[in-house]
Amino acid sequence: MAAADASRISLSWTAAEGATGYNIKRSDTPGSKFLTIGTSTACEYVDGKVTAGMPYVYIVSGSNEAGEGPDSPPVQATVAVPPPAAPTGLTAEATPGKVSLKWTASPGATSYRVKRGSTDGTQTTIGSVETTFLEDTTVTAGVTYGYVVVAVGRGGESPDSAAVAATSPVPLGVPAGVKAEAGNGRVLLTWTPVPDAAAYAVKRAPAAAGAYVEIARVNGAMHVDASATNGTAYRYVVQAVGAGARGTSADSEPATATPLGPPAVPGGVAVKYDGKRLWITWSGVSGAAFYTVKRGAGPSGPFETIAANLKQTKQDDLPPARGKIYYYVVSAGGPGGESAESATGAGALPA
Repeated sequence: MAAADASRISLSWTAAEGATGYNIKRSDTPGSKFLTIGTSTACEYVDGKVTAGMPYVYIVSGSNEAGEGPDSPPVQATVAVPPPAAPTGLTAEATPGKVSLKWTASPGATSYRVKRGSTDGTQTTIGSVETTFLEDTTVTAGVTYGYVVVAVGRGGESPDSAAVAATSPVPLGVPAGVKAEAGNGRVLLTWTPVPDAAAYAVKRAPAAAGAYVEIARVNGAMHVDASATNGTAYRYVVQAVGAGARGTSADSEPATATPLGPPAVPGGVAVKYDGKRLWITWSGVSGAAFYTVKRGAGPSGPFETIAANLKQTKQDDLPPARGKIYYYVVSAGGPGGESAESATGAGALPA
């Protein structure tokens, strides 16, 4: 008879008549040659030089002073392979929408089974992997989960690892109300603050096509893009950035803007008397949203504003004194600022 435990195989047999000793022989694989591994004067023998999972075949022959008797019928025994040790070093990192699990490999493990506990105390297997990591993407934000890992090998399953807990954070809100206001070589961006946001990532892309690139990370709900090029159209989106595991929000809805320089300087400034007053006229310029007219007592000024925010390209004036020449300049304004002052035009009311 052969009986195996965790690290040895114990053999026992019925005494052979006339035998004073016994020869124990072993074949390491079925069908291979038998080799003598020991002797015994008793009807038992312990083979401690065995490998778990390896099948061994044994025969025994009796002996005395007259020689060796015939071999017994063969018996086979195998030391069972022990299950792997429980995995160690289990960690859980929670981010919005998932929990990432990692652990240290267990010798002899061929795969791992990950179990998740719920609030009612039950455990559910959520995945079997051959690696030492798993991402649980079936979590609900704000719910705390417990996790254990079991190592699986030829000898069966290990006990559960030490448990860890993780709570997937509630995702940050997406910034709303993003506005882009173009200026001269810059774009002012504003948006509605997001609760619990630690910062904001501002991203920019060409308006026609292309991927967004982060251009700034700011703490407040505004940013001035001073690297914009006049005449180039841009798209902007904003992400809310959380502290620690809160991660980042989705991109906001895009806002577009095209920074522009100031309009060109108005030309053709002329001053005419119509019998009642002076009329100042000039040539309109592209991109001008308004015009400003200024008057001075001399050709070099100083000039004071007599009319602003004009949409038309003419303006009347009744200067303080008759018979005196007055000088006028015009500037054009727009989203990109105000132009320089024009060349002067001069005129006078008759004395």
